[in-house]
Amino acid sequence: MNINRISIDEIKAEIARSDEKAFRQLFDFVYPKLLNYAFVIIKNHDSAEDIVLEVLNNVWQQREKLPKIDRFESYLYVCVKNKTLDYHRKNSRMIQEQFSEPHFSEYITHQNPQNQLLNKELLETLDRAILCLPEKTRLVYRLVKEDGLSYQEAADVLGVSVKTINNQLLHAVKTVRNTITSYLSSHNNGGFFKSLKSLIIML
Repeated sequence: MNINRISIDEIKAEIARSDEKAFRQLFDFVYPKLLNYAFVIIKNHDSAEDIVLEVLNNVWQQREKLPKIDRFESYLYVCVKNKTLDYHRKNSRMIQEQFSEPHFSEYITHQNPQNQLLNKELLETLDRAILCLPEKTRLVYRLVKEDGLSYQEAADVLGVSVKTINNQLLHAVKTVRNTITSYLSSHNNGGFFKSLKSLIIML
């Protein structure tokens, strides 16, 4: 079975019957997204990985309870969120690490030394723009823009309304876009930056 957003709830029954192959399919499907989500919150890859593995291990250990769970994928996000809150409580001093923006990193190709320096500065500017967003706004941006969740799914994960998700996302995109536009406007580097300016509409 190839898991997708329609069948992910259906696979619960297979896992509940101790189907290891079904659990492996679930693991491969949700692990990267849950890991990214945990990392957004705690900014530490190793700890984020530990949290996600613990959540998925609990799913397997308590698999007989799965048929009772509605909105299974949202449930997994909520479990990860709760574990990250535990992490915050146990670690008052948080490790600050920068994010990378995949679609910008992939877009930027080999450049001359000057452009390579500007590329680095651009990504750092993007990182700072995202890090400066309020925590909930930042999470909404990651869930919808990177993990591909629908507004309803993101609302379920964060326990807010779809309207709140929409408003938070509009604020996040506007803030990040304005920051990058301001940076690019302060640098005059011909076609390279014109191309990047046009890419901003993808945010």
